[in-house]
Amino acid sequence: MRSFGPRKNGIYVFYINDIPYIGKDNDIQKLKRIKCHINDLTKNKHFNIEMQDEFNKLGSVHRYEILEEFYPPLDDDKLCELEQIYIRNLNSYNNGFNKT
Repeated sequence: MRSFGPRKNGIYVFYINDIPYIGKDNDIQKLKRIKCHINDLTKNKHFNIEMQDEFNKLGSVHRYEILEEFYPPLDDDKLCELEQIYIRNLNSYNNGFNKT
């Protein structure tokens, strides 16, 4: 099996029609969560109805970026805390797709 280096976790943002969604990923270098979102959106089965509707209008994820990555990986509680800070700072609860 091919190795891609040490496992990292981190925080990402992606945009659909310039509307942000902040998330955390426990395998950030493989973009595991972003790929999962895109897969669900493409299949029209995403849990976030507003995000799905916007994706259906545009047809793609506009852009994405890794905001921070950590090695050694942060524990999940700390990663969740950091995710919430980014959600607040980018106001993606009121002006984005983050709803929890």
